[in-house]
Amino acid sequence: MAELQQSKGLHWMKKIALELIVLIFVIGFFSQSLLNYTLPRVTSVPVISGQVVKTYQMMGSVEYRDLLHVRLGNPVIIDEFYLEPGRRVSEGDPLFRINPGYPVKMLTQQIAEITSELERERMALDKLAIGQEKDSKGIQLLEMEVRQAEEELETTKILYESGAVSRKHLTDQDREVDRLRIQWEIAQLEAEKQAHNFQIEEKEKRLTIDALENELEQLNRGKTFYAQVDDEGIYHAAMDGLMTYAALTGQILGQDDIAVTIARVNEEMEGLVYRGTLSETDGKQFDFGDLLDVKLEGVAEAIRIKITNLFYDANEDLFRVEGQIMRDIPRQVTIRKQYRGEMVRREQAAMVVPRSALRGGDLRPGEKGSIFLLEKEAGILGDHHTVRETEVTIMNVGDHYISVMGIEGVERPRVVTPITHRVRDGVKVLHGY
Repeated sequence: MAELQQSKGLHWMKKIALELIVLIFVIGFFSQSLLNYTLPRVTSVPVISGQVVKTYQMMGSVEYRDLLHVRLGNPVIIDEFYLEPGRRVSEGDPLFRINPGYPVKMLTQQIAEITSELERERMALDKLAIGQEKDSKGIQLLEMEVRQAEEELETTKILYESGAVSRKHLTDQDREVDRLRIQWEIAQLEAEKQAHNFQIEEKEKRLTIDALENELEQLNRGKTFYAQVDDEGIYHAAMDGLMTYAALTGQILGQDDIAVTIARVNEEMEGLVYRGTLSETDGKQFDFGDLLDVKLEGVAEAIRIKITNLFYDANEDLFRVEGQIMRDIPRQVTIRKQYRGEMVRREQAAMVVPRSALRGGDLRPGEKGSIFLLEKEAGILGDHHTVRETEVTIMNVGDHYISVMGIEGVERPRVVTPITHRVRDGVKVLHGY
């Protein structure tokens, strides 16, 4: 009987203990739920290793890097072209034929006449220099005569004082010294006047010589052009490339007019560059050697370039950039057409977070700011989350993400974003991914 009562007592004790455990769990659950209701709700993203992408608006076009402009150097008329713009040419290919009414002989005669005139002007300039040198030597000779006469006068004075010569002899010699001095002074004044005239005449001669040399250079350039023209008046290409321009036929072309333009590009279209403009602020973000992607409006594939030239144009208040094209251009791109587009900088970084995760600080490399890292602790009723404010240094700034330094020692960090006004350092939060 006693054992039965003891068994019943043990049963009731177990039942009461179980009910107490259930009651504690329920109370704890509702307490935790009530607590969670009062906590700030936050979301977070992992800090990742990835790219920081920044875009800059620009205008530009794909251009030919090296162009050969064939100028004629002498008035001619082109009768016909054998190739049209857009066709590939090889060195020596016939490109066009010149009207025989403009013979090469006329150019040769002009060169001979200008050469003779130039030689005469140079000889006249040399003659001026010789005359100037002669006048200078004459003055030096007179100066020597004056010095010698003065020395002889001093000797005569000593002899006169000792009674060796008469007073008349001394007076005559003194007058001779005065005459030589006056003659020397007159020669000096005349030389100064001659030197002034020489300077004027020399300047006129040099201007004439410069003009003749320029004219001769133009004529020789025309002669070089004609060196590519055979006896039938046909011009042959001077290099391999792509014909991009041809003048009109049947019209007189002067020495500065372009007859043909050839771009130095091969069959793989190597020899193209990208040229564009950036705002003054954006242009300061780049430097020589930067590798960038250029997205052109209406073109699906980006162009990869390496900056080879970058300078500020004060007249336009913008930066001009030129870049070597690093891979084949998309087929949709039209050469020399202006496109609106974006220059895209991509930089790899170890610690990348959304821009919205940063608190305070200017969004510039080198500036300080802070982020809120999410800490997780396991508890009886589930995980507890706390935010910790951590100072970081901004390394790179992109359109949507930034890279930072200062959390390298944190294992698998998660950063709170966006930041609400209830989020502070050390605050417990309700976390939702």
